Amino acid sequence: MTSTEHQEYIQKKVNPILESLVTAILLDKPDDTIGFMISWLSSKAAGGGQEADSLRLRISAIKQEIKDLEGKVAVNDESDDNDDDVVDDLPAPPLNKKPRGSVSAEAYGQWNKKKEYQPVEIPKSDEAKARIKKVLQGSFLFSTLDSGDLDIVVMAMEELRAPAGQRVINQGEDGDCLYVIEEGAFECKILDKVTNEENVVKTCEPGDAFGELSLLYNAPRAASVDAAVDSVMWKLDRETFNAIVRDASAKKREMYMEFLKSVQIIKDLGDYEVAQLADALKPSYVSPGQNVITQGEEGDTFYLVEEGSLYAWKNGQPETSLLEYGPGQFFGELALLRNDLRQATVTAREESKVLSVDRKTFSRLLGPLQQILENNATSSY
Repeated sequence: MTSTEHQEYIQKKVNPILESLVTAILLDKPDDTIGFMISWLSSKAAGGGQEADSLRLRISAIKQEIKDLEGKVAVNDESDDNDDDVVDDLPAPPLNKKPRGSVSAEAYGQWNKKKEYQPVEIPKSDEAKARIKKVLQGSFLFSTLDSGDLDIVVMAMEELRAPAGQRVINQGEDGDCLYVIEEGAFECKILDKVTNEENVVKTCEPGDAFGELSLLYNAPRAASVDAAVDSVMWKLDRETFNAIVRDASAKKREMYMEFLKSVQIIKDLGDYEVAQLADALKPSYVSPGQNVITQGEEGDTFYLVEEGSLYAWKNGQPETSLLEYGPGQFFGELALLRNDLRQATVTAREESKVLSVDRKTFSRLLGPLQQILENNATSSY
């Protein structure tokens, strides 16, 4: 490698990681800095290029917010120095800026009042509503919505069809909507500035959403998106996303972080890992007598009990309860720890709500607790 190539490599490959790491450290301020860094880097190793793009957008958004806050502090200081002055006229607003020329979170304040959201309703048949709900229930972005919010999103969505090869999103353009795929597939492509060629970085399939990064971080499109085959998708506007989906995600994180702090074993994790785990939790409801896991089946999911009660029992024995599970308790870890079949069946005793984590997330976030979980599972079964 030449000196120039070394510099390009550091700038493109190393600096984004270091900037993201430093940002995470400053936000969390951990006592065990080295342990935090190791955990953070391990969690990002499985994230892939798309997560790196997301982190770059977050860094830019944070930088912009810092600049905005510094400007507000300067204005406040000047105002304090002139408290004795009588001002009859309203202060002039800051210089106009391009709406989304740079990356920044959606900011609301004196000059950008957050408007009361007026639900958008696009007429559609009951059959179309059912189709949308089925798609949204398989999408992580919308998994936290309650039935009322889900109905609002369903009514706001517009059906679009894209023939194979049609470009839906252009990299670098401003974004005012996102898309959820019902049928077909789409390819996300990023332009290589050196070769001037587009490379496919991800293929999106039914249930996947794309275009959400522009709405989350008020940023230009991070990639171009083309229909790989004839496809059907549902379009959601920025206003509905911000008012319903993004706010719900923030509330979900706060609620689940509070819940996770009540789980004894999770207390050994730092706030950063707890926040990541909160984002990864998927809620589901089970009826009395319904099995959540079944003895002898392969296990790829870890469960936490949020509401209700469940019990574990084994085949070939009377349905004598081996263990009772209530809010804050967990099960399903044994099959994941030992890459083994389920050792018992867990059944709901009453209407219950459980939160699940897939194998990949379990290994990434709860790996440091493996020995504790192993000891707990051994003593339990």
